[in-house]
Amino acid sequence: MQPLKVKDVKPSDLDGLSKDQIDQHWEHYEKYVEQVNHLIQIETSLKADKGNSVINNYRIDLAKQLSFERNGVFLHECYFANLTSGTMYNSDGKFAELIANSFSSFDDYLEDFRLISQARGENWIVTTFDIELDCVRNVVIDLHDGWVESCL
Repeated sequence: MQPLKVKDVKPSDLDGLSKDQIDQHWEHYEKYVEQVNHLIQIETSLKADKGNSVINNYRIDLAKQLSFERNGVFLHECYFANLTSGTMYNSDGKFAELIANSFSSFDDYLEDFRLISQARGENWIVTTFDIELDCVRNVVIDLHDGWVESCL
């Protein structure tokens, strides 16, 4: 298995977001990548001792931590990839169509996103498409410890 690498997705010169804010998120991202690689090394070494119940308990805890760290990588990459200075909302695009079917207006969608963004704690606020309800929803991912990458 190849180690994860920090991707070249760091944005710069963004309207409305300071360089300091981006740098703070970038430091978190780099640490998540580092931790994933470290935990995978540990996981590989522990797999050699499959019959040991103590080691198996460590592997279970390691799997939880790896899920948290890996999702930190994934969510930061999505965050950075979606930040582009000067990008305007395309009112004729597919996203606009999805928003129109789920909210009364784009402004209503933004109002909902901003409201959900007030959730307390270390959260991610993500706009998702709920395939069962056939609608766009703004959701809270608490501490990104669920394996969200496979869900998005």
